[in-house]
Amino acid sequence: MNAEQECLQDNRKRSRVSINLSVVVSCANNQIRTQTKNVSLKGLLCFPHPSLQEEQICDVTIWLSEEVVIEVQGKVVRTTKDGTAIDFSKMSVESFSHLYNLVRLNSRDPDKLDREFQYPAFVEQDREN
Repeated sequence: MNAEQECLQDNRKRSRVSINLSVVVSCANNQIRTQTKNVSLKGLLCFPHPSLQEEQICDVTIWLSEEVVIEVQGKVVRTTKDGTAIDFSKMSVESFSHLYNLVRLNSRDPDKLDREFQYPAFVEQDREN
């Protein structure tokens, strides 16, 4: 089974790891402090909060230590009683490097992460001119 088939098997484009980290989600002038449930290179699932609503654009700060943070921009794509899913849309090279290392070091199959880079995770929407 190749990486694309592995990802499609569970309907995900990127591997995710279960990890509990402190996160601050800033949406609509609210700063919500919560914890991650799982993280991937494309997004995260955190504990739900009533202030987080679907389609909200947000800034996300994931604390790895007092000195090291991952800062990303994203969008709330799902919120249920089980958690809030945020899809990442933009991050710096430094944040991506920290995120990649976080996922790789906590993955059961770190080599799968490398294989996933052979296939796009983001699909560009057709634009009308």
